Amino acid sequence: MPEKVKGHFILEIVVNSEGRLCQVHLRKASDNAAGMQLATYIAEHWKFKPATLDGKAVAVKIIVNFNLGH
Repeated sequence: MPEKVKGHFILEIVVNSEGRLCQVHLRKASDNAAGMQLATYIAEHWKFKPATLDGKAVAVKIIVNFNLGH
């Protein structure tokens, strides 16, 4: 995580059926600029294994809460 980012953030992340992060949306932030920095970092660095449903890879939407630097 970016060291200088502090605050409370809620992000909505969409991962496609190949496990690639395809969308990151900042839903709530105690500091919008820091939230955008966090969203950019996640888009560039996080990797996922595809989610499955009935044995088939599927896209998923994930809500992630962060409390950083407290």
